[in-house]
Amino acid sequence: MSKAEQIISKINRESDIRVESSIKVVESENNPFEKLRFDIGNKKYNKVAVAYVDEEVHQAFKYLKDNFSLNVGDLFSYLGEKFLEENKDEIKSLIKKNKFI
Repeated sequence: MSKAEQIISKINRESDIRVESSIKVVESENNPFEKLRFDIGNKKYNKVAVAYVDEEVHQAFKYLKDNFSLNVGDLFSYLGEKFLEENKDEIKSLIKKNKFI
């Protein structure tokens, strides 16, 4: 076997090894992401605008999407809506017509 064939064989063997994540998702009634998925599931967002976020923020939301079946667009909409509701008085004078105010 040539050196190149040995390297390719080694790479193929290494790619067959599955690496398990050390992160374990615990399913329970107290899991905040289950409640979040339930809360978001009760809403209907039309998701017509694009939101740009930092790459690390995107990775975190992608993790939530992949592990908790959360739609990222719905999650952004839900968090934005919560922010607007919590800061309604402070931003009321800035926006004259909006369905959340």
